[in-house]
Amino acid sequence: MPNVFVGGRSVGGYTDGFTRGERLGEPSLCVPNAPGLQPLHGSGELEGMLAKAEAKQKMLETHLF
Repeated sequence: MPNVFVGGRSVGGYTDGFTRGERLGEPSLCVPNAPGLQPLHGSGELEGMLAKAEAKQKMLETHLF
């Protein structure tokens, strides 16, 4: 399954993520120990990650445009 990115960082795939300590590719582009998109949604963590990414995007748009 392809990687899913939230706020510019990989959270793993749709149903699976990374095992403890595993990261695929550049460490700064991966959320450590991310379980994947579906588990993040089920735990309620995804909404917080999306809100944080949206706030960061709005701040960048305000300062850059």
